[in-house]
Amino acid sequence: MKLILAVDKNWSIGNQGRLLYHLPRDLKHFKETTMGGILIMGRKTYESLPRKLPGREMVVLSRAQREFPGAYHARSIHELWNILEKIDPNHQRECFVIGGAQIVERLLPWISEAIITMIDRDTKEVDARIEALNPAEWKLIRESIPKEENGISYRYQFYEKSNPIKREKIQKGELEKMDLIERLKRQVKEVQPSIVFPEGTEPRILGAAERLQNEGILIPILLGGKTKINEIAYEHGYEISKIRIINPKKYPKIDKMVAAFMERRKGKVNEEAAYKMLMTDENYFGTMLVYMGKADGLVSGAIHSTADTVRPALQIVKTRPEFKKVAGAFILRRGEQLYIFADGGVNIEPSAEDLAECAIMTAETAKRCGMEPKVAMLSFSSKGSASHEEVTKVQEATRIAREKAPDLVIDGELQFDAAFVPTVAKLKAPDSEVAGHANVFIFPNIAAGNIGYKIAQRLGGFAAIGPVLQGLNAPINDLSRGCVEQDVYELAILTAALM
Repeated sequence: MKLILAVDKNWSIGNQGRLLYHLPRDLKHFKETTMGGILIMGRKTYESLPRKLPGREMVVLSRAQREFPGAYHARSIHELWNILEKIDPNHQRECFVIGGAQIVERLLPWISEAIITMIDRDTKEVDARIEALNPAEWKLIRESIPKEENGISYRYQFYEKSNPIKREKIQKGELEKMDLIERLKRQVKEVQPSIVFPEGTEPRILGAAERLQNEGILIPILLGGKTKINEIAYEHGYEISKIRIINPKKYPKIDKMVAAFMERRKGKVNEEAAYKMLMTDENYFGTMLVYMGKADGLVSGAIHSTADTVRPALQIVKTRPEFKKVAGAFILRRGEQLYIFADGGVNIEPSAEDLAECAIMTAETAKRCGMEPKVAMLSFSSKGSASHEEVTKVQEATRIAREKAPDLVIDGELQFDAAFVPTVAKLKAPDSEVAGHANVFIFPNIAAGNIGYKIAQRLGGFAAIGPVLQGLNAPINDLSRGCVEQDVYELAILTAALM
């Protein structure tokens, strides 16, 4: 992956969505260099372009809830990686990061070369700037002779990075043999996402963060007072000196965060209340870090209620445009057995539409976990064996899900034994491709889902991860207040994998 940018002496790159200077020969150089490649950009950079750039694929990395005609849209780094694999599965084409500043910052760990148009000017009116390339990591390989255009002097600088992170290519068969967490760890390590932990003073969080950092799986961010966090870490023997700690009360960009928060809440909170909320409530502050692209996901709930975690997510990150509600899923594993139960944690009495959405998003979660989802819509009836409004609701949900996701392997209504036991399936649903082979189970209400996963956990000996919050624009997940350090560790990895 290469970086290609025009910067001034202060590494400023733009103002109001536009380049600092119009240099036709430099634009020609940009075209010649990037022709045939893949251009990765943020929303504002895309909007500054007059049209789709011919001869190149364009990918917009943005959480914006809109379409980008002529370009692929990645809402996360994980989605970006999937799109790049789709466009260029053999890694033959060059990828160029072309801006803006936040995109450069997020992708810098994977950038191996930089082509910089260094403009010999100290520009006054700028609103976008990147950090200068660190000489300890970047080596200037060569530099062109000075050029001049429209009275502006510039030169080309070519840099190489000493140790860029590379995307590993893992064989599918190798992944299938791994335990779920080991498989997800391999996937997450390629991306190195950042996960924010609002409960930075909680020992269980500190232990998991230390382990995640030491194993190089992801980048943990702890929220809270630095002195207090370090004292608690010292008391429990945790080494966290390399982990980033942010104190919301001393955050240097709090003004910008407050403005973004007020805009997102659309007049529902005034400025004074916004400052107080963000500086005193770590869950709101952490969720804003995710919303502003400063972190990729959030894990909370070790000492907070589910409502404390979910409320900021719904108000700030919000649901994806194709979904009306979020839904909770529990991932159950025992040895090589892997199943997903939903919804056992969020929606108390879901409608048929809610159940259909739950089925679609849970199948998506299953795919992220390396599964080939076969979705069973559960009821106390199998294929019309009973008549009741609750049965009708599940039948309608199955119809809606098929209509919305034609490629989804789904069937219902099915009793659990018909969905799970092949011999029973032959009797109760002989023509179903799901019955007897289901691995994703959608329960008709929260009571059934919650009871079901706890029976599997306590009587069946399955380990449970969740509830995983599905349907949000960014991965934000809730711990149980009875969690142990291992639970935090695993949910953080899963959260990172769901980016």
